[in-house]
Parts: sequence; C-alpha cells; structure tokens
Amino acid sequence: TALSANATTGVITATIASDATKVKLYAGRTDITSKFDLSARATDGKVTITPKLGVEYVRSPITLKASDEAGNLSAASATLSYTYDNVAPAAPKVAMNAAAGTIAVSLGLGATSAKLFDGSTDVTSNFSSVKKGSVVTFSPKPGLVQILAGTITAKALDSWSTPNPSVASASLTYTFDNIAPVAPTI
Repeated sequence: TALSANATTGVITATIASDATKVKLYAGRTDITSKFDLSARATDGKVTITPKLGVEYVRSPITLKASDEAGNLSAASATLSYTYDNVAPAAPKVAMNAAAGTIAVSLGLGATSAKLFDGSTDVTSNFSSVKKGSVVTFSPKPGLVQILAGTITAKALDSWSTPNPSVASASLTYTFDNIAPVAPTI
C-alpha cells in the first residue's frame, strides 16, 4: 500500500492491491478512519481519502491497512507524516509605537506569523518584521518614501503549508510620514 498526501488540501492518496476492497487509517494503534471520507477503489488501484467536513485538526504519523472481501487485513503501509489543520488561530492584538512608527502584533496560541491590512488590502510588503517570542514587530521598510495612513488590522497565521488566517484584530489608526516638507523660500 503506497500513501501520499496533498499538503494544501489534506487529501491522502493510497494505492491498494487489486484484491483489496476497503481501507482503514491508523494513528498509531487508533483507528481514525471515521474522520475521513473514502472513495471507491479506482481501476488503477488508487483510493482518495479526504478529511470529513467538520474535522478540524489531525496531526499524526498515519498508516493504512487494506482488507479484502473476506475481511483479511493487510500489514500496515509505510508511515506517512500527516497534518491537516482547518483551525485558524485567535485574532491577534495590535499596538502602535507612534514615535518609532512600529506596530506590535501579539500572537495567540497556534499562530506563527501575521499580516497587516489596510481595509482589505494586504500592506505587509511595506514593512519589515522581526519576531521575538509571540510578538511580531512591523517597521516601515528602509527607503520607503511615502505617507502610509489608514486603519490597520492584523491577521495571525498558523504554520500549516496553506496558513489559516485568523479573523482581523481590532483596528488602529496608523500614520507614517517620512516625506519632508518642501524647502521654504526666502
């Protein structure tokens, strides 16, 4: 039995023997088949295994066993390191240091990074970021010569290959102006 997983969707593809009619998934010795929808075996021996609607998180090395019409169970497949994460982290908290023009984003449990938004526009690329512990500090990128002003919110992201964004943080009004005024005339 061969296993592979799509890191974006969590869909597992298995190839089973021609006499196999059913499959079971295991996390260690625990049968976790009920967390997945299983397709019928295709003519090429492939079975598609999809996390069921409502399953939020599965992280475990998994194996698969196939069975035939008589109920004979195969040996376990090779182990597949598997993660399916459909849970977004909690909304982060934001604070601003007006003098420095920096925005501090405090991440909650499960979050590993953050993005900044002005309305629905992702403005993260206008900033450099440094993460220390659970706080990401965003600073306007060096050489940025413009006025940035708006209502900023942040969304926390988890570390899954397709990160689940949190809901937006509370908003804060942000202004960064590094354009010098026009020289006076005499």
